[in-house]
Amino acid sequence: MTNQPQAVRVEAVTLGRVIDYSQTDANDMGRAMAPAAFDTIINHFQDLKRSFHDYDLVVTGDLSMYGHQILKEMLQRQKIDVVRYNDCGCMLYDLSSQPVFQGGSGCACSALVTMGLLYPQLKERKLKRVLVISTGALLSPMMTSQKKVFLVLPMQSVWRR
Repeated sequence: MTNQPQAVRVEAVTLGRVIDYSQTDANDMGRAMAPAAFDTIINHFQDLKRSFHDYDLVVTGDLSMYGHQILKEMLQRQKIDVVRYNDCGCMLYDLSSQPVFQGGSGCACSALVTMGLLYPQLKERKLKRVLVISTGALLSPMMTSQKKVFLVLPMQSVWRR
């Protein structure tokens, strides 16, 4: 971050809120995070008076292939076109040749895809505006062993060329 003009910049940030669907399966965080990601996306669009069409790409990370599908269905129920949507975890793994059902850390997947793939494409002008929704669960080994509810807090950033 700098106060000097750069080719790529963070244009906006939207903080999410905890959405509790009483998810207790630590092996299925994608399903727990999808509702919070959905809520944050909708609030972002309303606050900035934007839609999916204002972005070249909208990515979440990492909802797993299950959470990814749940979020797509939630968006489609609101008549939102999901053609420009993908999930960072799904982008990192070759789902056709790797038996991967859940990915890695949402924060790590978001960082890897944003900085390793999207940022260079923004610099090269292949992309103009990208919405990144980093998702993460607030949990601990103690909560997992006690089958406690996992809370999820997403955060979005808009990267622009």
